[in-house]
Amino acid sequence: MAMKAAIAAFRNPTEMPGDSLTEQSERQGYYTYLWSCYQNTQFDDRSLWAKYRERYTLYQNIRSVYNPTARLVDFYVGQVYPGVLSDDASKLPDGVPLAIPLSDDTDEKLKMAIAQFWQWANWQSNNKLMVLFGATFGSCLVEIVDPTERGKVFTSIVWPGFVNELALDEIGNIKSYALEYDTEDGDGSFKFRKEVDQEVYRYFRNDIPFVPEGATDAVQEHRFGFVPAVWCKHRDIGSDFGAPAIAKSLAKIDELNGLATHTHDHVDKLIDSPGIISSDGGIGRLGEQAAAIKSAAQAASDEFATAGAHLSLRTLKRLLLKAPKGASWIPLTGNLQPEQVLPIMEQLLAEIEHDFPELSMYTELRKMSQVTGPAAARMMGDVYSRVLEVSSNYDTQSIKLFQMAVAIGGARYAEGRDGWALRTPQQAKFGPFDLDSYARGDLDFTIMPRPLIAMTEDDMIVMTGKRLDNAKKADGIFSADKQLEVAGISDEQERKEMLAQRERETPEPVAPQLPGVPVRRALRAAPAGVAKFVEAASK
Repeated sequence: MAMKAAIAAFRNPTEMPGDSLTEQSERQGYYTYLWSCYQNTQFDDRSLWAKYRERYTLYQNIRSVYNPTARLVDFYVGQVYPGVLSDDASKLPDGVPLAIPLSDDTDEKLKMAIAQFWQWANWQSNNKLMVLFGATFGSCLVEIVDPTERGKVFTSIVWPGFVNELALDEIGNIKSYALEYDTEDGDGSFKFRKEVDQEVYRYFRNDIPFVPEGATDAVQEHRFGFVPAVWCKHRDIGSDFGAPAIAKSLAKIDELNGLATHTHDHVDKLIDSPGIISSDGGIGRLGEQAAAIKSAAQAASDEFATAGAHLSLRTLKRLLLKAPKGASWIPLTGNLQPEQVLPIMEQLLAEIEHDFPELSMYTELRKMSQVTGPAAARMMGDVYSRVLEVSSNYDTQSIKLFQMAVAIGGARYAEGRDGWALRTPQQAKFGPFDLDSYARGDLDFTIMPRPLIAMTEDDMIVMTGKRLDNAKKADGIFSADKQLEVAGISDEQERKEMLAQRERETPEPVAPQLPGVPVRRALRAAPAGVAKFVEAASK
């Protein structure tokens, strides 16, 4: 019953029951609702959704005919971190997009440690899961898991409905949180609870402290000085909880689905509709002999063909009645005309699609066969602004996540206990860092923005050419190296190689000679300034 009431309360995902999360059953209902929207299973369980339909006066037989939630969520899953991860966090060859491009000034040792964390955490896959949860539910908790016996640092992406308590500081860092959910083990079912703050982990079984599998005590000190987890918001609306991708349009989607399913059901009634026969004489059923029914079906086929009706023998037995001449048939299907409803549904559909230009981006791109990637991106400015906002939210928390993981890995490597005593080459990548590395600035780096539309090789050639042409206008103002940097070639080593290649391909100057006149004689005849220039060039 509590779940039904909670589902009914969350049609608008910005209507939260408060940031304290004191009513976890309400929060569970909220996430159950959003997950059913992503899976397109809302309204499948009639009893579960009865209170929801009643609260919002929806058609009792409403079904999910149109639901863009999965398309919208999957768009962000593919767009926030497009591409693949490299084994050293560096750029990939042949223009392959790097899913998480780090800035060029990132320390090489730090890049290697981050890349190792990506491998251990299976971040190629889990970064997609983080965005999927964030886009679906509005928020996502990512924990750093640090089992010293395994000698690795990785992540756990948590179903947000398990978050029972959450405290954030002014800039979104987690000060403490608690997970709570029902589970079972060999001793039966129980309520598990885990509390985490900046110093310790605490574990409870049915509100009684206990030692979980893999732990050594019900209270474990970690002494990191920070909570090893991040809270990602898909869109920040000023609350401790973010807004999901589908926020603000759920009511419109419900109205469209109610109207569509009601119209579909009415069409079924038109095809197989009851009615009243008006007659002065008696009315009786037509003989049910098979031959008579087949004959009636044949006679009626022309009449019903224009309406697309397909009468079964069972339908004919129920509908074909025997009445006196002059009798009239009065249908009982109501006065709804489907052709009058279609414009209303089309208006609702257009309104919803207008709310989410992301849904039609690739359809529009397919129409732009002659437009370059950068030009198409400019035309999709409304989509790019949304993607940039969302991506920056995930990037901010990802940076914190990677920094904490590297700091923890460095601390464990220095301790050398349990699995970290192996001193593997993978573990050694964390050696230059420790828990104080962040304060020293050793863990500072930036995740670069990704283009909305990946540029083709032709696009890159054209763009680089235009930049070089513009940079060339600064001859005499900028050095050759600076011109290449302005042209978009940010890698210093790459610029050096280009300049060296240019110097190798530049021909040696040849001393000019006047036709039929020896050079020395020509120099004596030339003005003093010209003679000096030519003589210097010949050397």
